[in-house]
Amino acid sequence: MKKFENFIYWILKSKFRKMMVIILTIAAFFLSLLMFPTGGVLARMLPGKSANTYSIYVDTPTGSSIQKTRKVTNCITNILRDEKEILDMSIFYGQGIPLDYAGLVKGSMMKRTENLAEISV
Repeated sequence: MKKFENFIYWILKSKFRKMMVIILTIAAFFLSLLMFPTGGVLARMLPGKSANTYSIYVDTPTGSSIQKTRKVTNCITNILRDEKEILDMSIFYGQGIPLDYAGLVKGSMMKRTENLAEISV
């Protein structure tokens, strides 16, 4: 820590070194902004939905218990398990899947009730 403090004091003692730090900081800032248009960094607001995945929304009648929702969802997943093309499934009881574009549009990640489930295939 003492070496770092000595380095900072060394910079602050010279007007030239202080200006160089400011110039280098500003240059680094603008160079970092250039990373977006040049493709150095890909900027996305939300994770993209893969073309080979989809979501199934299970909406049982209002007031249904989580057990009834689970029973309906299990019937669907049992049918899906027989499909050889399906490699993986995630089931979310009482809530939507974590934030993605489809969930944002549908608002499923904000819903939290016992009569809802979502299957991500």
